[in-house]
Amino acid sequence: MIDFVTKLTKENRSGMFKYLLLLLVSTQLYAQTPINIMQSSPDVEWQKIETESFEIIFPVSLVKDAQYIASLLEYYKNIVSESYQKLPKKISLVLRPEMSQPNGFVALAPFRTEWFASHTFTPLIGSLNWYQSLAIHEYRHVVQLDYMNQGLTRFGYYLFGEEILSFLINITMPSWFFEGDAVWAETKYSNAGRGRSPRFSERLKTLIMNDHAPRYDDLLAGDYNQNLPNLYVYGYFLISRAVKLYGEDFWRKVAKFSANKPWNPWAMYNGFYAYSGVEFDTFYKETILELKKEWSLKHPNFSPLLKKKFEKIALYRKENNHQYELKINFDSHWSIYKDNKFIEEFNISPDLSKTDFKNNKFLYINHTPHLRYLFKDYADIVVFDLEKKEFNHLTKKKRFIHPSFSKDGTKIVAIGVDNSENTFIQIFTTKGEVLDKIKKPEQFQMAEAVWIDEENLAVILLNKLGQKFISNYSITNDSFSEFIGPSRNNLYQLFANDNDIYFEADDQGVVNIFKVNIESKKVSKCSDEIFGAYAPSLTNGSLYYIKTDLNGSHAIKSLKECSLISSDYLSDKSKYLGDSPSDNYLQSKPLKEIDHLKMRESQVSSKEMNSTEGLLTPYSWSFFSDRGTQLAASSQNKLGSINLAAYIGKTAEEGQPYTGINLSYQKFYPIFNLNYDFVKREDEYLNNNLDFEKTNWDESILSLGVTLPYIYQLNLYQGLHLLNISHSNIFIGNTKDDSLTHFSDEEVKVKTVSFSTSLSKGLTKKQLLPKWSYALNLTYKDIERESEQTNYFGQYQLDITMPGSNNEHGFKLSQLREWRPENKDLYHLQNNYLTNFQYTFARGYLYEFTPEFNKTTLEYHLPLSYPRRGYRDYIYVKRVSARAFFDYSTVEIDQVEKTYNSYGTELLFNTNTFRKFPITYGVRFYTKTLDNSTQGDIFLEIGL
Repeated sequence: MIDFVTKLTKENRSGMFKYLLLLLVSTQLYAQTPINIMQSSPDVEWQKIETESFEIIFPVSLVKDAQYIASLLEYYKNIVSESYQKLPKKISLVLRPEMSQPNGFVALAPFRTEWFASHTFTPLIGSLNWYQSLAIHEYRHVVQLDYMNQGLTRFGYYLFGEEILSFLINITMPSWFFEGDAVWAETKYSNAGRGRSPRFSERLKTLIMNDHAPRYDDLLAGDYNQNLPNLYVYGYFLISRAVKLYGEDFWRKVAKFSANKPWNPWAMYNGFYAYSGVEFDTFYKETILELKKEWSLKHPNFSPLLKKKFEKIALYRKENNHQYELKINFDSHWSIYKDNKFIEEFNISPDLSKTDFKNNKFLYINHTPHLRYLFKDYADIVVFDLEKKEFNHLTKKKRFIHPSFSKDGTKIVAIGVDNSENTFIQIFTTKGEVLDKIKKPEQFQMAEAVWIDEENLAVILLNKLGQKFISNYSITNDSFSEFIGPSRNNLYQLFANDNDIYFEADDQGVVNIFKVNIESKKVSKCSDEIFGAYAPSLTNGSLYYIKTDLNGSHAIKSLKECSLISSDYLSDKSKYLGDSPSDNYLQSKPLKEIDHLKMRESQVSSKEMNSTEGLLTPYSWSFFSDRGTQLAASSQNKLGSINLAAYIGKTAEEGQPYTGINLSYQKFYPIFNLNYDFVKREDEYLNNNLDFEKTNWDESILSLGVTLPYIYQLNLYQGLHLLNISHSNIFIGNTKDDSLTHFSDEEVKVKTVSFSTSLSKGLTKKQLLPKWSYALNLTYKDIERESEQTNYFGQYQLDITMPGSNNEHGFKLSQLREWRPENKDLYHLQNNYLTNFQYTFARGYLYEFTPEFNKTTLEYHLPLSYPRRGYRDYIYVKRVSARAFFDYSTVEIDQVEKTYNSYGTELLFNTNTFRKFPITYGVRFYTKTLDNSTQGDIFLEIGL
């Protein structure tokens, strides 16, 4: 859940990051600064706190949290940076409210860290206080990035700024290093952390013990047929074992070695060998063998399973002699099944919030984005009626988690989060009518609630330290009484009946099912699994739970009698934490609790935040662009709502100088973009003697653009509307030729309207194309010049995807049309065609001036194989796919309409190259119908 973010590396983000595509949207022709929506809403009033090493920017409503965070960071800064022997420079932290999902990141360009103030109410990040986790994990990323800015990497920074620094760091060090090292830090320097959470390492343990340990290149490249642990998990184990063998300064030395070789994608591996004397691949294999040995010692009678198709289940219920399951596989989304028959699929994240089922109704949380601001989203309660196949949204634009039905299914209880990040319990009817709202007790947050009976709820409480309690809440008396706690154990997934409360908890390196008796408060253990037991439920007095194995998970009926355990088993770390790699791979004891209460008493003074701070401090500069060579500098304010860029260079098309400045203001709903551009122009024309002659002139371009984005989500479909209106005044001067066919000193006005709309169903893991999608882009430019006839430019582009013969196949239909006046001597805007890299007309035909062309393309996409093979550490092929295509284009040239058609096949090799770059190598074979010639191309598609 805690993510390390740079401009060039995007790992598995939380749901809201799917909308980062808007970062690429530009409002006008020469914009150098892209418009983005990475802001909080303008309703937030910002203040800041400054300490010796941190500037904390926060909403006024979270001043107490900000003061606590300031104390946490000042406390941990020396501890977390000790093994790197370098304290980073002062950094800004932006504390974002309005988010429904917990997250945090560190980014370059500009260098800062941002945290989402939403508390974590799932056990995915361990059992630390949320801000304590972020203070260690995210600050470790700050330390890493600051430390890597040395040697030749720093020379790159001097030349190009933070954008190239980000690129070079990610060239030399693998992403798992950053995340694994941060998880190591949060485990080492606290009394909990993900390294002590068995669910964190569960998938890796399952694969290794079942003799399906992933190869290193499998982990780096990903796999379309096997569920692999993420980079946090295997990174943590690799970092930890190297520290145990070679010392806590080992990775610092490797990082320094790599920083001096920023051109080398194998720098980390070379540095590893230089300081360990062991080849990295050997080290990786030895790590797997060590884990296999240690886990096997804990479970000597385990027998490996045969590998089958992977399927994961998150909810199981038996009702009226029917079986209901919520499950997913690589060919599907999360879907409800009744008696193994598909009913409906959903856009949900069961790991973030529980779901429930009762009386033929499915209850879940639907995460949706704000229509404009990336750093604001919602988590609303939805009831799906399986019989009527109707969605009933009980809340709208709110933040809720963990909804649960009452025993008779007539009421719903859920945890809500208000604008001050305080939690409350809310009780609804199944139609959404609010029956009651229960405030949290002082000094606590409420993480989960389920019904015991009509008058009592079982509730998980979190205290200020992040410790958990299972408590009873009496609705009648408005009072809490404790069952279990306080505990650092990951207590989760409550299920209550009249006598007992069942739940998940950590248990000697495994997640198992426990229960506490409501009357006696005695605790019993109810499962004894090797990998994990989750989501307990009762049917006709029998306990069911979800069991993890090699092929995912499935529901089973418990065959074990619940057995009493000591009352302190789940709260005493020495009892529920074992010495297996699942909860103590560091081979170190958890540290003592820090004094959270003292830190919360901190009264660091705050002051109002100036929204323009940081705007005049460039974070990146460069010498190249898609317009040719240039010197450019970029900056933005610390809230990310104002961007500024200045540039000077020479155009690639005409070899003429240009300069300009761009300002983008993104605080309010409309996004404003102001741009000034000065460019020398040069063109050729045919004179009266039929000789080519050059004409030159200057253009000063002043543009104002307004963009209106609208983001929406309809279950699994993500949509975007984008309207842009801009006006440009182009002042033409210093003309060489003022004849009727060329330019005199005058003003050209360009009015532009563009609209784009798209709707796309989310991809399953193996799909090449969305099953259903459309994307429509319309652009019209009115070019007004006193000395010539009407001038304009129009463009229309439509892309539609449709399902193919099976789930992994798909059709894509594309249509493109452009039109402009026939007269070549009219003033024309510089076009953006990169004809060396793409075909504007049918494949095989180069672009040439045309007043109008139409192009229609039909493609069929299908996977051919999943080789999972490579050559040494140079290239690893994980999928081979094909595209069969037919291009039909009509082009008007010199008032003659021509038809350019081609058809053929493209083979695509989806690879991980140099263990670093996700490059798709393409081979194209096509026939041009104009001359019936057959040709071939080689092309690359690089994903950064």
